[in-house]
Amino acid sequence: MQKKNKAVIGLLSAATLASYFILPQGLSFEEARRDGTKRAAYVESVERRFHLDDLPYVADVRYDKNPKASPVSSPVPGGSAIMMTLFEGKSTGEEYAIDVYDGAFAQEFTEAEFLSCLIDHEVEGHARSAYEEFADIGLSPKDFVKDDGGHALDFLFYVSELNSYRRQMSNMHRRPVSQNFRDSIYVAYWRHYSEILSPKFETALKNRDVIRKARKLFFIQEFLTRRLVIPENYLASMPEGHRANPPVTAGGRMLTVYGFVELPDYLKEMADVWRRRN
Repeated sequence: MQKKNKAVIGLLSAATLASYFILPQGLSFEEARRDGTKRAAYVESVERRFHLDDLPYVADVRYDKNPKASPVSSPVPGGSAIMMTLFEGKSTGEEYAIDVYDGAFAQEFTEAEFLSCLIDHEVEGHARSAYEEFADIGLSPKDFVKDDGGHALDFLFYVSELNSYRRQMSNMHRRPVSQNFRDSIYVAYWRHYSEILSPKFETALKNRDVIRKARKLFFIQEFLTRRLVIPENYLASMPEGHRANPPVTAGGRMLTVYGFVELPDYLKEMADVWRRRN
């Protein structure tokens, strides 16, 4: 693909941005689901229809029948990666290729849900945030440095996923996605938040304030009000009876994938503020 001139994002036309939420015409998602030989053409048609390759942070969007190994989680609990923004060998501030795998055409997905994962999560989440060097969340690459000077790539991974899932959830009102899909994205968000709340990350970064900032930034009010819809075989360690409750308790603890964790005082204060407002 010819190298694009990295124009200012704000110069993109309103019509182009609005088209993100219009379903593509021509080759249908259902056809691509039924016939694997049509998936590459379908992905290419989506790239053209939504002008994804015109974006300064997208190098290419392509179908690949061989998923690359990655810790990236699928929106389907227990699933494998269905799409991936490729960062290997890249620095922030560049344009990135996005691979789409066969899992994106699974029976449980609709076309709206496919677009939610591709555009809201991968394109506008991972690719754009990396291109902007995490300015959208008030951080920068130099914030993810460990005491020994190396980069805390594991912590950065979870922060990047949380940012992309949050962007994806914020756009769901624009897309006709199912309640099951909404629930699975919320569970994926909770899973990744469980990681940055884990005690193993208490001293992950040289600047401890970045850990606190990330935990506050991605601590959402839904944790106090919205229960986790988790299949019985998904998380064996889930305490009996807690599937019907939100993850944050009135006592200031939060259920994580590792069990209950005492919330730090700054998160308890946030939870108390939300409760008083309601």
